Amino acid sequence: MQRPRSNFDIIERYRYLIDYSNLKDGLFSSSGDFFCNKSDYLQYIDNPFLGVPFLLPDKLDSFNYDNKNSFTISKSEICHNIFSLNNLDYVGVRLFTEYGDTYNSYAAPKNEHMPFVNWVSQVNNECKSLVSSIRASGKTVCAFQTRNIPHYGHERIIAEGLKECDYVIINPIIGLKKKGDFRHEVVEKAFLYLIDNFYDERVKYSPIIANMFYAGPREACHHTILRENLGFTHFLVGRDHAGAENAYNSDSAYDLLSNSNFDISVIPLQGAYYCKKNNKAVIKGIDNYHKEDLVEISGSEFRECIISGDLYNFSRPELQNYIKTFGGDLFE
Repeated sequence: MQRPRSNFDIIERYRYLIDYSNLKDGLFSSSGDFFCNKSDYLQYIDNPFLGVPFLLPDKLDSFNYDNKNSFTISKSEICHNIFSLNNLDYVGVRLFTEYGDTYNSYAAPKNEHMPFVNWVSQVNNECKSLVSSIRASGKTVCAFQTRNIPHYGHERIIAEGLKECDYVIINPIIGLKKKGDFRHEVVEKAFLYLIDNFYDERVKYSPIIANMFYAGPREACHHTILRENLGFTHFLVGRDHAGAENAYNSDSAYDLLSNSNFDISVIPLQGAYYCKKNNKAVIKGIDNYHKEDLVEISGSEFRECIISGDLYNFSRPELQNYIKTFGGDLFE
């Protein structure tokens, strides 16, 4: 049985150390300075397929800086150019700009933070090694990303991944999340329970440590780049990928990635719903159903049921009863 690993508390001040580790390990492309300079940033504006630019705020306590490399980008520019929104109070914009509008392209972590940077590399290399071992046997392997505990919609998406590939790896992102998201250890324990009790060896669990930006379809591309560099052959992208607060059209990531040209095979999905007539989860545009029979599987409603102690209709009761045994705070 796979067990959750103990780890450093992933707290806010580590956010940019995680970015540094990801860039150092080649999980995302970087300039010679690692973090983006102003010229690098400008290349991202009209090309969402590049993903999210890594901008390092100036004067963080955890880094040593070269003061010659600072530049400014306004919050409104970030909001419009990176998030494609006009709402300066959007959670992704707030997280991205919380340290002001001055950035620096060249800095290195202070020595006391290198153990954390190296730990991030270690965890991510475990995932990379797992993918590599599967591919060494000539098999295909698909990444499935989620930041929520599993419901029937997730299980239907996993089943779709198994139709396309020999293996599916549940590959959640562990890093700084927004308030109200499930804590990463809750997601991990829930999926390990599901795998141990209801799946065979074709479904595995391996997290990746990176940051969420909540940048919607642009971030769907960002996560595709990440999985490509980890060695996955396929990547499942679901409804409203990396969105929040209903800021993006739920099919935006699907529409963008349906026209992408990544080396990795992207499997864009329009979302899973529950079909009352067939009494099972279905994927929009793939399975047979009548539209009037569909019920939305809501992560927000599931979360409310977990809080109230009620059973949610669209997730395994055994799993929900197991989650009730966790105790403590389940949310960020």
